[in-house]
Amino acid sequence: MKKFKQTISKVVALTPEQDVFMTMHPGDEIIWEKEPTNKFDNNAIAVFSAKKEKIGYLPRPLAKEIAIGFENDSIKDISICVNDVLGNEEQGLSCNLKIDFS
Repeated sequence: MKKFKQTISKVVALTPEQDVFMTMHPGDEIIWEKEPTNKFDNNAIAVFSAKKEKIGYLPRPLAKEIAIGFENDSIKDISICVNDVLGNEEQGLSCNLKIDFS
C-alpha cells in the first residue's frame, strides 16, 4: 500500500477567468470535489478557490492515485492550499497547489 504525505501539483484545464488567480495567495484554502461523472475522467478532481470559483483540475495521474488511495483506505482525507501563484497577466496566470494527505 502506497503511503501519502504531501505533494505539490500544478492545476490543469485552467479556467479562462484569470481574475481568480489575481486574488490568490500562498496558504489560501482550496476546495476540492470529485467528479465521477466527468466525461473525460471518472477520477477527476475539480479544484475551487475559497470563494468557490472553479480554477481547474488536479492532473489525471494524481487524481487516479488519490482515487485508489481512498478505495484502499491508505488515504482518509486530503487538504489543499495554494503553494504559489505563477505567471503574469500578459502570459497568463496559474498556481501550484500543496496537497496534504491524512
